[in-house]
Amino acid sequence: MTRPLLALAVACAFASASGRAQTPSPALDAQRYPQLTAMKTWLENGTPQARHCAVSAGLFAEASDFYRATRSEPQTLEELTRRHAGQLGARDQQQLKETLTHVIGMAAGFAELEAETAPIAYSQLCIGRARNPKAELSAAAIKTRFDAALRCPRADAPGSLERKECVAAAFRL
Repeated sequence: MTRPLLALAVACAFASASGRAQTPSPALDAQRYPQLTAMKTWLENGTPQARHCAVSAGLFAEASDFYRATRSEPQTLEELTRRHAGQLGARDQQQLKETLTHVIGMAAGFAELEAETAPIAYSQLCIGRARNPKAELSAAAIKTRFDAALRCPRADAPGSLERKECVAAAFRL
């Protein structure tokens, strides 16, 4: 994908004004938040797999927001295509459509997770798959992770790093 889309996707995933889907600040305590620290480090390492996960996580964050507002996969696909396809050549537009179809399906599937933690779950799955392409991602395996994320402590404040760490741990492959 082109560099403008990468920059946009990373910005959407990790620097939203609302505070959702943000990576931890540079002063993150790696002892308290090992999964978030590992995710941030891996996503910033510059490899093609890291760039792919950063781009798709950014698109996931956008898809999740739009899907939550409309509850419509076709509308979400139309909107995100409108936002991004004009920036790309024909080859990249096809790759974008494939990526959007995937992330929108995941956004619909993860709609029960909190808006601030769904991108963390998606990112962990992408990272795990990139690190270990043979990792089990059956429906049962994802359901187990999903159920664990739903059990994350509700005592923590919305948007807290504790809540995000819990979801990151639940979705680690």
